[in-house]
Amino acid sequence: MFDNCKVLYRVRPDIDIAMHIEKIGDSAFFDCKNISDVFVENITSQAKEIGYGAFSGCDSLTKVTLGDNVEKIGSRAFAKCGSLETVEFPSSVKEYGYEMFEDCTALKNAFLPDGATIIRNGFYRGNSAMTDTYIPDSVETIEDYAYKVCSSLGRVTIPDSVTKISDHAFEGCPGVIICGSLNSEAHNYAIRNNISFATVLSKIAKNSSMLLFPVIQGLSELEHLVKIQTLLN
Repeated sequence: MFDNCKVLYRVRPDIDIAMHIEKIGDSAFFDCKNISDVFVENITSQAKEIGYGAFSGCDSLTKVTLGDNVEKIGSRAFAKCGSLETVEFPSSVKEYGYEMFEDCTALKNAFLPDGATIIRNGFYRGNSAMTDTYIPDSVETIEDYAYKVCSSLGRVTIPDSVTKISDHAFEGCPGVIICGSLNSEAHNYAIRNNISFATVLSKIAKNSSMLLFPVIQGLSELEHLVKIQTLLN
C-alpha cells in the first residue's frame, strides 16, 4: 500500500483507521523511513496479522509495541529497521516467520513471550547490539542462523524444553556462552560446536549458582564434573 513512501510519517486519522484494521498486508509500509513508534502501535492496535515485510526498512522505529490481538507475524516483518532497539510481543502471538529482525543492528531487547515453540531461520541475524538473552521455556527448536553474526552476544540461557538446535544457529558469535543444564541439548550443542558452557552446579558449588567453563569435544559428563571440581579447588 505505502511501499517505499520514504517521507510518509502518518496516515490520518490514525486512531479511527486503526480501530477497523484486522490485518497489515505484505510490505504495507516497506521502507517508510519516517513512520514513528506511536504510528505502528496505533495501526496494529486491533490487528490479528502482520504480513511479510510489513515494516521492513522503517529506520525511524526505535521501539515497537504490538497490539494485544496480534496472533501472526509474517517473515521479515521488521527486518532492516536500523534504529529499532526494543520490541514488546503480546502473549497472543502464536506464529512467527523467519528473518524477523535480520540486520536490526541496534536491537537489544526482543524477547519472545511464553508460548513460542520455535525460533525461525535467521530470526535475529545480524543484531550486533544484542548481548545477554534468554529463551522461553516453551521453545523446542532453534533453527539455522537464528542468531548468526550477533557479534556482541554473550550469555544465552536455553531451557531443557529445547530439543533441537541447528549447528549454524550461533554462527559468527565469537563471545557467546550457552547456559543450560548438563546433558541437555544446549549442553550437547556447546560440545559439538566447541562453545563455552555455563550450568547450575548447586551440588558442587554451594556458594555459586552458576560457573562458566569451556566444554571440550569428547569429554563425558563425569570428566567435565572432575574438571569443574579442579577449577573450584
